[in-house]
Amino acid sequence: MTWHASHGPVPETQVPASWPAPLVLERDCTRHYGTQVAGGICRIRIFSASGRVPVILCSQIAAQPNWCISAVVEFLAGSTVARYLPHRFDEPEPAIWLEHYPLDPVRQARGAGQLDVSRVTFSDWRPVIGQLAGHRCVRIGEPTWQPLTPLDAATLLGSQLDLLD
Repeated sequence: MTWHASHGPVPETQVPASWPAPLVLERDCTRHYGTQVAGGICRIRIFSASGRVPVILCSQIAAQPNWCISAVVEFLAGSTVARYLPHRFDEPEPAIWLEHYPLDPVRQARGAGQLDVSRVTFSDWRPVIGQLAGHRCVRIGEPTWQPLTPLDAATLLGSQLDLLD
């Protein structure tokens, strides 16, 4: 079965050729960022398909105060693309970066909804060396966040949307 944002589940034999190829999970890993004392852990999942820009889903796992993935996204995105997709820096948009906060009891108590995913765009994808917690690290341009509706997330992730929360 293939999942399409507008049509829901569709048998593979009925998928029109005009639909984009479904995303495939290429890499699933955890990354520590910051320092041992200050920082956090996130899960990075990279999805790709023929003829499509790769989608990178960065999910917050744990963080010290003031060290959520949003606080360091330009470093996480820059170093992730540099490590796993360095050839993509030649493209106008090397990857689609999605930031995801899984629903947990603390966030739910503060009123978080069922789906907390944002698309993060950057003013520039050109990698430069910046400073993070006193260490030199790859970073890219200034981030801008666009919260996604369930339909937006389904359009970008397709059947992989089931992996959230």
